[in-house]
Amino acid sequence: MFDVTYKNKIAGYYNLQNLKKRLNPILLRREKQEVFEQLPNVSQKNVYVYLSDEQANLHASFARGIASILGKKFKTTYDWQKLMHLLTNMRMVCDFSYLVDKETYHSPKLI
Repeated sequence: MFDVTYKNKIAGYYNLQNLKKRLNPILLRREKQEVFEQLPNVSQKNVYVYLSDEQANLHASFARGIASILGKKFKTTYDWQKLMHLLTNMRMVCDFSYLVDKETYHSPKLI
């Protein structure tokens, strides 16, 4: 069923059992319990990549901002929002400095 006011938006469903019957021969549905024995063991390999100088400088500047907020005796709602924003920026700098600073385009992960 489609709503006239919202073109191409689905407003409801009907004949789902009919659709299920039609898809049943071609749809493969396996659950984890059924294939658990066939799954390979999980293997993790940690590869440590050090920050570039530019990334380290940006990371340190955000850390200084966090330290100044945490140094306050009373923190406002704005301080907590700013703190979360700075923490998010620190994570983004570790991935790729361009995400935070459009002037720098450097990542040690890119060769």
